[in-house]
Amino acid sequence: FATHDSQPPTAAMTMTNFEMEPAEAPTPPPAKVFVPCWAKLMLVGLLVLSVYTLIRAEASVEAQADMQFSIDQIKKELTWTKEKRELLKRVAAAEKGEKALKAELGRVYANLQGKNYTPPADPEDDGEDRPKSPAPFDYNSCTEDEHLALCALVQQDRESIIQTSRKCAGWFWKKNKFKKCFMEAIPELSDHCAMCFVDAGDYGYNNCKNSCITHGPTCEGCMQKYAEDARKCMGFLLPGYALPYDCPVKEGPQF
Repeated sequence: FATHDSQPPTAAMTMTNFEMEPAEAPTPPPAKVFVPCWAKLMLVGLLVLSVYTLIRAEASVEAQADMQFSIDQIKKELTWTKEKRELLKRVAAAEKGEKALKAELGRVYANLQGKNYTPPADPEDDGEDRPKSPAPFDYNSCTEDEHLALCALVQQDRESIIQTSRKCAGWFWKKNKFKKCFMEAIPELSDHCAMCFVDAGDYGYNNCKNSCITHGPTCEGCMQKYAEDARKCMGFLLPGYALPYDCPVKEGPQF
């Protein structure tokens, strides 16, 4: 039996519970963080300051290394000067003793005159014409010991000093860097003698850069114009100038 309260089901009544739940609101986008201009400038300034600090630190380390190298060279020069002074004292003492001995021999020979005694002749004067020995080198910034040390390297390999110079010069020419590298490669050199090679490298960089991209006759021909200055500085000439160099050789001139 149907009652008056009974009503047929409508479309709204047939909806499920899930369909009747309200829809979730969409998630709003994240809010943008506003960075003021002064903050950006401060960040850029801090970055620039950090880079500048790193550069200064690197320069300070390099300066300290150069200073230590200079101190070591000064100590080396002082040691060399002290040894040279001692050698000069010994030479002076020997010369003094030689003069005294000659004076004493002169007195003995004077007493023996008229007693059928003939003083011995100079052993080096045998009446024969001997070829004169070459004049000694007029050493300037370099010494005889440094000359012999450099010639020893040349006799082992003519290109050794040239290759060392090119290696130390590198692609970017810096005098202090070249001198430090060159003296480390050839520790027998003093600071004064090494400066002769620095001056030669400076001339080559300013005048023969294109000719000396690779070593060869063209490069040495360009450097030949500096040969006389190099000889005046060192007191002798080494390979690299397309001229005979001043080192003892076994046979014939050496170029």
